[in-house]
Amino acid sequence: MPIADCRLPIADYVIDANDADFHTELLEICSTAKCMLLISGYDNKLYARLLKASDGWRKWKIETHTRDTTGTDYDRTEVLWMNRSFVKARACGKVPITLTKKERLQKKINPPR
Repeated sequence: MPIADCRLPIADYVIDANDADFHTELLEICSTAKCMLLISGYDNKLYARLLKASDGWRKWKIETHTRDTTGTDYDRTEVLWMNRSFVKARACGKVPITLTKKERLQKKINPPR
């Protein structure tokens, strides 16, 4: 299913990234990231092809609904894609942050980077 087919037709976004090339480039960059990533969206063939379990991605589906501006409800299945780093941190319950010596002395736990 193309990216556009995953959304409601009446959605009016200020910035619309409804371009397969945009999403392909985005996902290729995400696949090389060393940081924790969580991507939210709707199931589609492009994401399924590029965010594979064999590459460390996990997919979590959430049954929900959305309502348009006319008040009409729609059943939706949201999907969260989590990369290997995110899955690992979630499993152990800790975010892997390496503090500098100064930050440790200052007893910081989540310093800005």
